[in-house]
Amino acid sequence: MEDFFLALLATIFDILSEVLFQVCLEFLASLLVRAGRNAIPTPPREDRFFTGFLFAAFGASAGLVSVRIFPHPLVHPSRFHGISLLISPLVTGLIMFATGRFEQKLGRKPTQIETFWIGFIFALAMAIVRFVLVR
Repeated sequence: MEDFFLALLATIFDILSEVLFQVCLEFLASLLVRAGRNAIPTPPREDRFFTGFLFAAFGASAGLVSVRIFPHPLVHPSRFHGISLLISPLVTGLIMFATGRFEQKLGRKPTQIETFWIGFIFALAMAIVRFVLVR
């Protein structure tokens, strides 16, 4: 029974560390998008498919950069290897959604990455790249 709880705690720690890493990179991406929006006077393209594809490419790129910086797993893989591939992007998407709501309450327009789906797509692409390249 003790092994089960240790495995469960290791899995939870694995997921939380992935979420924290993804959220940090998404906040950086949000800052870059916000800076780009202020620098470019024309509004960005509002096509959802194009936006999703663009942020999936950004997420995959962030995953590649993170593999170059951290070529090893961020935490020791647990028994449930790969579970963070689904849970981390979901939690990251929820955090980005909450960030977008907070920005709205402050009277600012949230960026596209500060929505659930775009945050989820970015984090999923990044998680897939890290999952495939880091073992």
